[in-house]
Amino acid sequence: MKDIEKNEVQPHKKTNYNDAKIWQIGLFALNDSATNIAMYIMMFYAFFSQNILGLAAVVIGIIAMSMRMFDAIKDPIVGFLLDKTNGRFGKFRPYMLIGNIILFMSIVVMFRIPANLPIGKKYLYTSIVYAIYIIGYTLQCTVTKG
Repeated sequence: MKDIEKNEVQPHKKTNYNDAKIWQIGLFALNDSATNIAMYIMMFYAFFSQNILGLAAVVIGIIAMSMRMFDAIKDPIVGFLLDKTNGRFGKFRPYMLIGNIILFMSIVVMFRIPANLPIGKKYLYTSIVYAIYIIGYTLQCTVTKG
């Protein structure tokens, strides 16, 4: 009889899963919009790198592929840092801000590569700036998916 009493259904307490205001939820969705805008802008980078800078599509593809392999190293690191973060501005806000700044600054710099640089320096410049872009993209997307 005591077992039955233990398993009785108790009235559910109302659980608050989200104490954010509606405007905060709406603005949080803008983080994903910013990521999509950055990806849309980067669609033009293939055209820019090949037709303006004169870089080979194969090499640009290798750079992009190697940055995706770089994701295998940096994504777990960023996830670990995100889990350990709990500061004054919360867990996500610092990564959103830093990610957005890195993302959009690297896009501006990427499309400002001087066309008169030697070809080797263009590839080096492109690789470095694209790696920085990917770091910003990861910081921003980790928050969106977290």
